[in-house]
Amino acid sequence: MAEENKLKAGNVLTQMIDGDMVVLNLDNEEYYTFDSTATRFWEVVLEHGQGASAEDVLLEEYDVDRSRLAADLNRWVAEMQELGLLVRD
Repeated sequence: MAEENKLKAGNVLTQMIDGDMVVLNLDNEEYYTFDSTATRFWEVVLEHGQGASAEDVLLEEYDVDRSRLAADLNRWVAEMQELGLLVRD
């Protein structure tokens, strides 16, 4: 995996509550609730980074074509970075 594709959680706390993941940004004290898909994106991106490796894992789990998945994943990662929940490692 290319170095620029590695991501890590920002200054956050996470907790599973009733099947959803709650993420608290400790920098601004805002919290977010992730549904099962966003939770899976979170897990895969933290383990595999952003790119083909993460896409391969998710393609085995979701019925979607690669280009749609890549666009959705890239948009989601950009939003998580903007919120300070994910940062480049």
